[in-house]
Amino acid sequence: MKEYIDELCRITSEVQARLAQKRRALCLSYRDLGKFFRVDWSTFRKWETASVPSVRCRHYHRDMLNRYLNGEFDQQLLMGQRAGEEPVAGWRLLPPQLHQCMENITDTYELCQMRPELRSRLLDGVEEATREALRDFCRLP
Repeated sequence: MKEYIDELCRITSEVQARLAQKRRALCLSYRDLGKFFRVDWSTFRKWETASVPSVRCRHYHRDMLNRYLNGEFDQQLLMGQRAGEEPVAGWRLLPPQLHQCMENITDTYELCQMRPELRSRLLDGVEEATREALRDFCRLP
């Protein structure tokens, strides 16, 4: 097994790029991976995106992250088989751009927890964009 994360549990910028590429290739959200690794979604996001010189994980995550980057969990993750969950049927077949968009909306909605007016505007904007796309679709020859 290739060791991407060293004994000091450093997550280098190269490892961060691999984590991002792997997550997108599998169409997974930070929440999916947070649940899988039993960490908060923001922890996985930090592992992938933090701009500090050396991000670190805990020792007990090192082996699991290395195994993830080596593809050992791909099938399990693609089937959505996490503890206590049923496999996800067609969701994983949707384009990665849609997964990213949904993740952005979900994250923003949660961040606006203390601002219900912003949550409402976010949902109204999504609803309006959906209606507009359907109107345009119906006008096609």
